[in-house]
Order: sequence, then C-alpha cells, then structure tokens
Amino acid sequence: MSALQTKNLLILVNMEVKLLVGVSVDGKVTIGQGRSSKEFAKLLTEKMGQPIRELREWADIIIVSRKTIEYDNSSLKSTSNSKLIRAVIDRNLIIPAERQFFDGSVESIVFTTIQDENEIARYRRERQCVVINIQRENFFNGLTDYLKTKGFDRVMFEGGGNFNDLLLKSKIVNELVVAYFPFIIGGYTTPTLVDGNGISNIDEALRLKLIQSRIVDENLVVNNYQITYRNDRA
Repeated sequence: MSALQTKNLLILVNMEVKLLVGVSVDGKVTIGQGRSSKEFAKLLTEKMGQPIRELREWADIIIVSRKTIEYDNSSLKSTSNSKLIRAVIDRNLIIPAERQFFDGSVESIVFTTIQDENEIARYRRERQCVVINIQRENFFNGLTDYLKTKGFDRVMFEGGGNFNDLLLKSKIVNELVVAYFPFIIGGYTTPTLVDGNGISNIDEALRLKLIQSRIVDENLVVNNYQITYRNDRA
C-alpha cells in the first residue's frame, strides 16, 4: 500500500462516508444519457423517499456531482436537518447560477480545481456560495483532507455512474447504500450504478459485505454494504 493510500485510509477511521445510489432493478440510474433521475419519481411512492430523507438527516454534509445539479436541478435540502451543508464538485466552475442549489437558503459549498482568484470571486459573487479550491492531482484525497479538517464526521455522496466510479476508485467511501426501485429500464448505453472503464480481471472486483437489508413500502429494497478495498484484505 502506498503512503498516500495509507494516509487516506487512516483519515477514514474517524469519518463515516456513505454513497447513496437509487437504481432500477437492472441497475440503471436514469432512463438515458443526460436525463434526470427525478423522472423515476413518477413510479415511486412518497414513502419510497424515506431512505434519502434518513441519510440527509444523518449527514453533516451532502456532496454531489456537477451533473446532478445540472440535470436534476436538485436543491439538496433536508426538512429535518437544518444543519445539513450541501456541496457540489464543479471543477471548472460552469454550473449556471439559476440552479436551485444557489437559492441562498442554506450554506452551499462548491469544490473546484480552478485557481484563478478573479474567476473564483466572480462565481462566488454571482451565486452567493463558498468556493473551495482543491488541487486537481489526487482530487478526492484533497477533498477528504478538507472534510476531516473542517470536522465533517458524517459525509454523504450522491451521483451518477461515472462519479461513483471515481469515488470508489479513490477509496474514500466506506459504505454503499443502494435503493433498488421496483421497475426495469434496460438499454445498452443507459447509465448504471457504476460506469467508468470497468475492470480487466475479476481479482480487481470491489468486494462488498451486506450489513443491512430492508424493504420500504412493500416494494423498495434498500441494501447497505460495507466496502472492502483490495489493500484492506489480508
């Protein structure tokens, strides 16, 4: 294990990091490229939103990808957790200012790799948010360091297939929460729970340990998995 990986795993000892993903039974996160996951809501009951509400009540901070804000126009608010801080990774500072995320109602953080102070100042002024620069190299390790330094002990991520792939490869998530919605989407190119480049050898597969499974509103299955990374195994 490299020194950087060792440092990252040590940081996680005192910080819980959960990744929530809502998928169809066949593992799709939307009905097509560039489509919003909010379209799933047409087939879900109000009770099926309980897992999301519970995690947002649990978390200190929720972090999503740029595309989640652009495609879903999510506000990321919690009706029961007034202290929840919402954050988005917008590496190139391109999310439009009119998105609900920038409504100014709660504290909002944007993580970027842009270093130009004038550009950061303009973005911050137009959107009334906090902008934090993280170095592009080893971005997620830098993000983890920031979260730990600021005292975020309970971190929640939400995102699409490519974002989830980056998170899991960075080894900063220690629990995966998957909500299996009671319908099938299909499609060769439809985004899935984890996309990216995949693996070339089964030994590279990410190992999961089921730690909880429950049924919500008779039809929604929610599984919580502890993640075991390769360097964690004896």
